[in-house]
Formats: sequence, C-alpha cells, structure tokens
Amino acid sequence: RKVIFPPGSIEVREPSSAARLGGLLPGIEVGVGEDGAPFLVVAEQGGEVDEGERPIARLDRSGDRSAPAELRLSLRGLGELVIADATVALTRDAEAKETSHAEVCRLRVDGALVTDNLVELLLASGGFEDAGARAFLAERLGFTVATLPSKIPLRVVAEGREADG
Repeated sequence: RKVIFPPGSIEVREPSSAARLGGLLPGIEVGVGEDGAPFLVVAEQGGEVDEGERPIARLDRSGDRSAPAELRLSLRGLGELVIADATVALTRDAEAKETSHAEVCRLRVDGALVTDNLVELLLASGGFEDAGARAFLAERLGFTVATLPSKIPLRVVAEGREADG
C-alpha cells in the first residue's frame, strides 16, 4: 500500500519553535511492503528537479513502524534537511474512515535535527555567517550558544490518504 502526505500536510510538533520548517517540506509518499522482509519506502513527491518521486529511504519495519535511519528531505531552495535516527510510523484512523468513507492515515516521524545541518541551511540562505547562525538557532530553540546540542529532538506529524490502486 502507498500513503500520500501532500505538501502542506506535514507539521513540525517538536521543537515547537521549528514549526515553520513544515511549510518548507515537500509532500511525501510512504509505501508499505514486504519482499522477504517487511519494509517502508519513503519518497518525496514532485520535487523541483524532477516531476516524479525521489526515493529517500528504504527502512526495515516491524508492523507499521520503521527501524531508526537517517532521512533527508528537500527544503525548497535551501538544501536538504537531515533527520537523524528517524523512525517512521503509520497508523490508520478508523474513526475518520467511518465518517468520510476514505482511508485516512497518520504519519509520525521521531528523530533529531542535526545542528550542523541547520547551520549549513542558514548559511545557504545567504543571511548568516557561522557564529550568527549558531546564535540565531540557539535563541530560537531555547538554548545558548554554549548549550546548543549537536542534535535536537524532532517530532513531525501529518495526515494523508491511501493512494488508489
């Protein structure tokens, strides 16, 4: 089966100060399959470079939850956002199906933002130098430059629908 999470459906829940990232993320598709071992495949929808899907990762899974792995998602015009130690989970929303007669699925990605990657993205925007980017991140995320960790816990959620066919 394949579940589609269109652009704009992905929300960054934690850290709440990173919520704006959700609007920069592409739509994604998550495929669930088994070819001797259960797996999830995560792909970006219609990136700027190509019109089709861009595979991100093939992850081992148990049920509808993946094993931890690195995910890289394109941020419009900036580069790739690295999500370290990401686990991807899909759940079906039975209550929504009863009211809308459509298969609604929820996505949850737990992992960590990589501070050095966030600094690189800020530098790519052209408005920062390294020390300023780290100070900006620390202040936005509730740290000081001295206490800014190398990884920041991340939770992303989305609601999507199973693809037909």
